[in-house]
Amino acid sequence: FADACHALGLKVMFWYSVPYIGSGSQNYSRFTGKYLRITNHGEFGILDPRYSEVRDFLVTLYRDAMQTYALDGLKLDFIDEFYFGSDTAFPTDDMDIPVLEDAMFRLMCDIHDAVIAVKPDALIEFRQNYVGPAVRAFGNMLRVNDCPYSANTNTRGVAELRMTSGKTAVHTDMIMWHPDTPKEDVSRQLLAAMFAVPQISVLLKSLSAEHLRVVQRFLNYYRENLPILKEGTFSCDVPYRCNVMSVTQSNRQIAVVYHGDAFHVTLPRTDVFFCVGGDKLFDFTALPNKTITIRVSNCCGDVVSEKQASGLTKAVVPSGGMV
Repeated sequence: FADACHALGLKVMFWYSVPYIGSGSQNYSRFTGKYLRITNHGEFGILDPRYSEVRDFLVTLYRDAMQTYALDGLKLDFIDEFYFGSDTAFPTDDMDIPVLEDAMFRLMCDIHDAVIAVKPDALIEFRQNYVGPAVRAFGNMLRVNDCPYSANTNTRGVAELRMTSGKTAVHTDMIMWHPDTPKEDVSRQLLAAMFAVPQISVLLKSLSAEHLRVVQRFLNYYRENLPILKEGTFSCDVPYRCNVMSVTQSNRQIAVVYHGDAFHVTLPRTDVFFCVGGDKLFDFTALPNKTITIRVSNCCGDVVSEKQASGLTKAVVPSGGMV
């Protein structure tokens, strides 16, 4: 399977729910007495990493999977479930690391080292809500928390991760929409991913011609401008509301206005996308004594107007369109 995917230029990662062992698993009885908690009416247990046997089991599982299946990486999920419950055992002599936080640090170090030993450029992904600056030591991909169909949540998640994750790659949650979704709303879903790695989860062959044009326009623009989107200086005006997000590099700027109706142009080459619903009149302000060209296109990339302007000027921009 991995070879076939690699032949298509794809990479293969396995998803693991790290702390869980189901009650129907062959390994469930093996770790009796070595669970932090038994949850969901006894259906699965949360492993206790304070025991070396538990840590060795997980490290071996992931190392062997990398080798056996020629994987490119792992998604290590639910590590925020390693916490005490009312039935958690007090420290005992059988625990080589009795402090849970220390045991988790050792576990993550050992997993990282084992995976990298198999494949030095392995991909290791973590997901909100268990990410932060410290977790970057153990992985190289951080993903927005689950938010199906919610462009707003994707947008906020991208802002939070971009501002706290340095150069670590930030991925959106899966992007999807209903077949009857207006094309402008499709654009809104995609623009939530402008400053991250988009994970588009629709069947391209099933898209309408109109939706496909919106996707093509977005992906073409994204690829053409990937250097600045990846390496440019990221900013967000109000992190929780995310009115405007942008990246700048040299004399170039790319911005997305998610809320609001005004934008101040400060750099010679500026692209501004607008997510506000409906054709709306927006204000633009240029630097003093500077004339700018305002070229407006819709969410499919069709140019709908163009004019020269200076100082404070206005332009009608369709939802999901670009100036």
